[in-house]
Amino acid sequence: MTCNGVYVNGRLLGDTGWINLAYASGFTDATAGQIGYRVKNGIVFIRGGAAGTISEGVYQVVTADAIPAEYRPTQHFRTGGMGSSMRGNVGIEVNANDGLIRLGWNGGTRPAWFGAGCSYPVD
Repeated sequence: MTCNGVYVNGRLLGDTGWINLAYASGFTDATAGQIGYRVKNGIVFIRGGAAGTISEGVYQVVTADAIPAEYRPTQHFRTGGMGSSMRGNVGIEVNANDGLIRLGWNGGTRPAWFGAGCSYPVD
């Protein structure tokens, strides 16, 4: 049974299923699969990855499509990720203001891919 938009004790119940997000210019699908999100029983899940050239020290937008406002975190959500051709720490961000997914890291500018798997509660 699917119950989208039903709240029980303040928690949203239901399941959107996986929704793919289009990539920003310069990024493509990676070996981790198409990047996307799912909202299930009040939890937002992010999966997939992106391949492209990223620069050190700045969070770069990797999705052209945004996570809808009702599913965005109330503040920027950042977590660690994994990558290839990287010598440094990888960060994945869901931006609270625009709902776009960004990638940041501290290992120089180079072509690379990253894989994401994270979740956060809908507030």
